[in-house]
Amino acid sequence: PEHRVLLMNAAAEKALRVEAGSWHNRPLSEVTLLPDVLRFQTADPPTSGELKLPDGRTLLASTMDVPGVGRLTLMHDITALKALDKMKSEFITTFTHDLAAPLAAIKGHIELMQIDGPLTDQQEEDLSAIRMAVDQMRTLVKDLLELNRLESLKNFFRCDIVLQDMLKKTCQTFQPMAAAKHIELALEANSRNLVTQGNPTLISRAIDNLVENAIKYTRPEGKVTLSLTRRKKEALVAVRDTGVGISAEDLPLVFDKFFRAHAPEENEVPGSGLGLSIVKTIVERHGGQVWVESEKGVGSVFTIALPLQTNGADS
Repeated sequence: PEHRVLLMNAAAEKALRVEAGSWHNRPLSEVTLLPDVLRFQTADPPTSGELKLPDGRTLLASTMDVPGVGRLTLMHDITALKALDKMKSEFITTFTHDLAAPLAAIKGHIELMQIDGPLTDQQEEDLSAIRMAVDQMRTLVKDLLELNRLESLKNFFRCDIVLQDMLKKTCQTFQPMAAAKHIELALEANSRNLVTQGNPTLISRAIDNLVENAIKYTRPEGKVTLSLTRRKKEALVAVRDTGVGISAEDLPLVFDKFFRAHAPEENEVPGSGLGLSIVKTIVERHGGQVWVESEKGVGSVFTIALPLQTNGADS
């Protein structure tokens, strides 16, 4: 097909540097020589993505087929947003780098003071509180850097992942942490052949974050269950706990950066408020989804849905 242009608004004319009205009923290849524009308009099936223009601008383009009309391409200029995103990444990198050095120095001096001694009980208590605060700040710095890296990552190594094997390793890793709190950590994963494709380190990090959170927010004698099931073409990894739960008004916010659903007086669990944002970013970069169901005082269920490999079949 010639892909003749039937309609082009003024914004598209300006973006593509096309003279007003010169495009009417002409083949797209005569209207513009930009290869990305031609690729988006002729892609099968319709696609979406970033479109780079020779003058340095970036457009977010998406195409769709309109029955009885033809192919429609929508474009939004995101050049300014891309510049802001780059500035944000550079700021976070500089900020975390500048903060890491003094935090390491503070922790080093605390350890020297504890070694040199002798210290009174009150001094020991004060230094321990300072060290805990420093450790929490270092966690925040580490999580900020990781989240920034994940958001800017364009490509990463992928391979087949047998999810049952990964969940077994996760349970083994967190059994000591659960046992220390007298929490039962159970695994329900009998689907041997559920295979997804992704980065094993990243997927494992997402699942680990959910299990660690569940143990932290579950009281002694409670239970955390890690399960694996299949739903059509997806593998569902669920982490269920009998913890403090999340209120209905907080549920839509739990994956937001720096949001913490539990006030310190309710549950004194340290954290950066970035763990669930990291989970969401990792899962979405793998074409999946993550959501939570919870009831205050009863517990929560966090579920990750990941696309299955075509040859992955439930046993």
